[in-house]
Amino acid sequence: MTKKKPTYSGGRSDSNHTEWARKVKVRSGHACQMCGVRDVYLESHHLNSYDIHIDERYDINNGITLCKPVSYTHLTLPTNREV
Repeated sequence: MTKKKPTYSGGRSDSNHTEWARKVKVRSGHACQMCGVRDVYLESHHLNSYDIHIDERYDINNGITLCKPVSYTHLTLPTNREV
């Protein structure tokens, strides 16, 4: 039996990214921020590109928590958000 990975890191294995993903999920109350579902596997995504917005990589305000169905449906998130 394979164990589920507790925090999705999008292929990134650095501890700062793992901690960022955990904090984004805590901030969202462990709920998908699009559909509100809880108690499912959630992924933390960057609102502004991880590669372009280096200064926002570990800012939890640059994160959104999504369930897998919403994540796959909304593959294209806005690259820049209005502040």
